[in-house]
Amino acid sequence: MILDHFAYAHNPDAFSRRVPWYFAGKLAGSFHTDWLTLAQQHLGQDLSTDSLPAVQDLCQAIKAQVSRWQDEPFGFYLAGQDHAIGQVPRGAVPHLGLQAYGVHANGYVRKADGLHMWVAKRAQDKMTFPGQWDNMVGGGLTADYSPDEVLAKETDEEAGLAIEQVSRVDFVGRLHYQHAHEGGLRNDCLFVYDLELPEDLVPTPKDGEVERFECWPLATLIDVIDTSDAFKYNCNLVVTEFLMRHGALDQHPKREQIQQALNERFQPA
Repeated sequence: MILDHFAYAHNPDAFSRRVPWYFAGKLAGSFHTDWLTLAQQHLGQDLSTDSLPAVQDLCQAIKAQVSRWQDEPFGFYLAGQDHAIGQVPRGAVPHLGLQAYGVHANGYVRKADGLHMWVAKRAQDKMTFPGQWDNMVGGGLTADYSPDEVLAKETDEEAGLAIEQVSRVDFVGRLHYQHAHEGGLRNDCLFVYDLELPEDLVPTPKDGEVERFECWPLATLIDVIDTSDAFKYNCNLVVTEFLMRHGALDQHPKREQIQQALNERFQPA
């Protein structure tokens, strides 16, 4: 089942009807063919532009035709580049097939009987993946924020904790995947952190996005991700990397295949 999570999270060919588009002569992303006519109206017949206003106009045209949208500003990144050349609304990113960045953090505790991980139950009214399990902290990389700044912001907003209360903060690496779905393409890179919490420090839902937090032993984590789809799809990969790094999957019958899948998707710090 763990390997199934990797295959599901990275499935760029699941929806093959996509066409590339370009900005200033460089690959920017890709459209589902359903958006082709609309895209050509704003970018031209060859789907190439060097105009940020044209991209913004296309974003607003897409917004008018979809039922789910987020206006939060995200960086506009060209393929293979880590610096943003502008901003786009978050809701447009998958429809444009753009490179996007996010932050996920494993909150964990050292107890007498071993490591435990704090996991978050997503609120039932959350726009995406309601009711699924999540990492303790996670969020998209808002434009003009650094990964460390997003980590501190989300730790406060989602878990009601100041980053200064955490015993230890470690950036552990980057997780890459391309997840195709009916709404577009999630071309994502996650900055992954470990947050070690004191045993008496308890995260508390604050902004309404989390229903509750629970603290699980690693054996429970393994059972849940290896037998179900209870976790949000990309969180399975973040949790698996933590489990592998801490030796919790050393006896797993698919350990070598899981390590290979991680090697393809995860870049250590």
